Amino acid sequence: MLNSLAEAPELHITRKAIETAITQCEQLVGNIRKTTLGRGKNEFGPQMALLMTELVERDNHAITRQQWHRKHWDKASSTDWDEMAKSLEAGKIIAIESIGNQVVYTMTEEMAETLREHFKGK
Repeated sequence: MLNSLAEAPELHITRKAIETAITQCEQLVGNIRKTTLGRGKNEFGPQMALLMTELVERDNHAITRQQWHRKHWDKASSTDWDEMAKSLEAGKIIAIESIGNQVVYTMTEEMAETLREHFKGK
């Protein structure tokens, strides 16, 4: 209603105003999801959210265990990070692969896109 009144001083809701309201609400829902990600009952929720967000934002959706630990050594122990990664793997959110002497955390493009859409509010 406010969007319609902003266009003209009439008590008539326009299609454009409804579409604008829907877009604004979707953005709000997406922002709420981003804000509340990792705020569940799991004690490592924020750290798991950090790993998921990192993988979504990376071009190849992958990071080695060594890179991850070097970047976030101050947020959890290596044992805790390993347990968090195993938990995300059990939920099919990431895959843990051995490539040569490296352990790599990988997220599929489909999962990354699903999470991007989730954060957009759709």
